Amino acid sequence: MPFVIGFCGANAEDNFEAYHVAARHVIETGLWTNPLTVAGLSFESPLMLATQEIYRLTGDQTFDYTKKDEVDPRWQLTPRQMMKQVGNAMRAVDKDLFVKNMKLRLAELNEKEIVFVYDMFFDNEAALVKEEYKGVIIQIGRLDETSEQPEQTILQSSIDATVDNDGNPDTFRHNVTNAIDLFASKFRSCC
Repeated sequence: MPFVIGFCGANAEDNFEAYHVAARHVIETGLWTNPLTVAGLSFESPLMLATQEIYRLTGDQTFDYTKKDEVDPRWQLTPRQMMKQVGNAMRAVDKDLFVKNMKLRLAELNEKEIVFVYDMFFDNEAALVKEEYKGVIIQIGRLDETSEQPEQTILQSSIDATVDNDGNPDTFRHNVTNAIDLFASKFRSCC
């Protein structure tokens, strides 16, 4: 079973950057284990692909964080608003749909030693990481929130560490790697 590290926080771009920093750190330093296999997964990626098809969005509109808040004149909505609508509709049918999908994808990656999930927003997603995979959750905070961000309902009690992004890339990288290193012994004891 892989060791799962989840990133949560209102700014999805910061979560994605934290994943890249953390993955690079554990591979380059060898502090966790060597050789190391790392994967990155997103609860949101199936939603993004479905929304892209439904609304006929381009890849840039769907995956480029700078374009997600630009209004599409065909729909008078931003891609972020479209994804929220589609996600809410899908969760209304099955509130655990994205969790079930993630479990299937994690099972396909069983040879991976560490899996980073870089877009956690809901309690049921946190429960999957914490309870079923005995993983950890790192909250990424941003001190200068300005754009519309997805809601986050993860309980504070589920969060193992917090990293604030003050806008300085070097400080952010340093804080992410320090948070990751806190969990190296937990990884070695479980995996």
